[in-house]
Amino acid sequence: MQLETYDKQEYIDEDRAEALTEVDNIDEFTKHEAMDRAWIYGDMWDQFILTNDFVITNESLYKQAHMIKSAIYAFYSAVANDCETKKNPS
Repeated sequence: MQLETYDKQEYIDEDRAEALTEVDNIDEFTKHEAMDRAWIYGDMWDQFILTNDFVITNESLYKQAHMIKSAIYAFYSAVANDCETKKNPS
């Protein structure tokens, strides 16, 4: 099963360019804030979506929910790795 994604590069680039106009400062706090928020969303996803009776009883939805959970925690790991890379440049 493949999830449809919002991955049209032109839209991603346009959204990022707009968001960059609102960025004030990048520091250690903002990096760790991104990790924290990713963890919170992953935890909420586990608690409220993966334990929902309707989702559990629908095999297709349950598989999609697990794929999303994996994507959230992969994002968390990517942010964590980026924070470590910035602390200890090779």
